[in-house]
Amino acid sequence: MHSRMLRISSSATIRRLFMWPARVENSTFLLGIYGHYPNLDNIEVTAIHIDAGARTLTLSFLSRNLPYKPPSNWEEFNKVLFQLQFFPIESIDLSRFDYLGFSTLRMWDLGSFINVESKGAMDLCLQCVFVRINKLVGLLAGGSN
Repeated sequence: MHSRMLRISSSATIRRLFMWPARVENSTFLLGIYGHYPNLDNIEVTAIHIDAGARTLTLSFLSRNLPYKPPSNWEEFNKVLFQLQFFPIESIDLSRFDYLGFSTLRMWDLGSFINVESKGAMDLCLQCVFVRINKLVGLLAGGSN
């Protein structure tokens, strides 16, 4: 069986400038365990939920970028499950969503909006006003990816 893996990464300069916007809600736990906003290169997108009535997009993904100070109740883990919610959505374009492969997620402030862009297995462009961290969980996940 042939599987496609796309690996897209950015330069260090781009990573510092465009990984996380200034308007992130619920970031205390994230910053406490990572010490900074983590790199979002080579994430594995597991779910997208769009709620048109609430004008939200919820994105779940796995990252191999591990925190330096994980909570003790996480026990053994090799990936971190993130769930981010983007709201209210001003515009959205989801042009690709492959169930296999990696993506790079970038977010940056642009005036009163946050621009969000993903390239790779998921090609997504959206504009919203806020980003909320809904979930961060350490997982022991199998697989060779």
